Amino acid sequence: MSQVQKDWENVYSLAEQTITKAMKEDSANDYEAYFSAYETIEVNIRNSEILTQNKLVDSGAGFRAIVNGHLGFSCSNKIDQRSFDDTLENAKNVAKMSRKDIDISFPESTKEAAINNLYDSQFESISLEKTVEIAKQAIDSAEDFDKRITVKTGRILLRAGYRGLMNSKGVNISEKGTYSIFYVGGGGQQANEVTGGCYEGSVSRKLKLEPEKMGEKLARKIVTMFGKKKVEEFKGSAIFASDSVAYQILGVLNEALNADNILTEKSAWINQLGNTVTSEDLTIIDNGILDGGYSSRHFDDEGSSSQKTVLVEKGKLTNYLHYMKSAKKMATQTTGNACRSPSSFDLVRSIIGVGYRAKPEIYPSNIIILPGQKTQEKLLAEIDKGVLIESMAGFPQKGSGMISAQLSRAYYVEKGEIQFCLKDAMVSGKIFDWLKQISGISKEVKEHQSAILPDLRIEDVKVFCG
Repeated sequence: MSQVQKDWENVYSLAEQTITKAMKEDSANDYEAYFSAYETIEVNIRNSEILTQNKLVDSGAGFRAIVNGHLGFSCSNKIDQRSFDDTLENAKNVAKMSRKDIDISFPESTKEAAINNLYDSQFESISLEKTVEIAKQAIDSAEDFDKRITVKTGRILLRAGYRGLMNSKGVNISEKGTYSIFYVGGGGQQANEVTGGCYEGSVSRKLKLEPEKMGEKLARKIVTMFGKKKVEEFKGSAIFASDSVAYQILGVLNEALNADNILTEKSAWINQLGNTVTSEDLTIIDNGILDGGYSSRHFDDEGSSSQKTVLVEKGKLTNYLHYMKSAKKMATQTTGNACRSPSSFDLVRSIIGVGYRAKPEIYPSNIIILPGQKTQEKLLAEIDKGVLIESMAGFPQKGSGMISAQLSRAYYVEKGEIQFCLKDAMVSGKIFDWLKQISGISKEVKEHQSAILPDLRIEDVKVFCG
């Protein structure tokens, strides 16, 4: 039996005993344990070399207690009965000091969603040494393709294990899963010309690492970035490739669709249910039960069943993302979007931790923008004057959607053909306006940590060079 399996059986048994004991001692209040045991292999690349390599098992539990309408939370990675009992007692004490919240509750026993392809047994046999070898193959593949290229950064993260949740309402559920993240990034130099940074990556629930292919794809991207030129400011068509949709546009969408932001009036889509908020070409779904989806799961991080939720249908807003608290406040049903491990960056979360170390918040599972009927090549061919944006840097104002972003890798397009890579280029505008100006959606899609996204062609985008 592996170490992670031993830890899992131990943490499961201890959590069950802790919740059972608490229910016997105090049946008037409610208790919850969220627990996990994962083995992680991580290899990091820096400047063509392996920077770090680690293999570790992390196990623990987070306990929530609702005491007379007050919520408390505490967690522990010490796996023994006394530590778990003390941790739940800490959660009770925190609850007694917290503000009363009549809308907080735990789900009752529900049926788990049926999903396939969330676990790949190949993860059980891969070694740290083999993972390091794979990382080196990606470096060699990129740098051997063209001697002007240097791999500056990269990461392989392989995670396999178990998560579970039980509460005093009768929920007792668990699942096992595997996760793979693999990316490499780099740049090029010839004479006095240095390209900007460029990345290539993939996520999967399967152990499907293709280092030679990934390295070559990165190299081909970098080569196209030589010979950059500036253009005069213009307004035209912009194709936002899947990566640029995922890191800027999607962030704004997630904030607008978050029911907590509706309740705190931080969303641009307050009181917009049933109204047209985007182009009629756009349909957005959150699908937590997608077979093999990177963020698919049988149950969310409160224990509610995962589901498929239509959020925007042909431009009309039809639903928000909910967990138990927001659903109760808005007199509706949870959409199963309680999450303790969001993929977006947050400074406080990076310090405190995720998973059993965190309380649940609202976050998408697999946000899907339904693909269109045209290839990216066809969308490009229809552009008179515009830009293809493969990646951009900059953080939009999530509430308003205002953005001014530097184009990390973008290409000037004229009369349906790519002319050259743009130098010092930027775009500015309001993402909520852009979503109403969509003129095309690609049939190709790319999977990200919490989304599956096509390319979006948007009209009247302001482009300028510094």
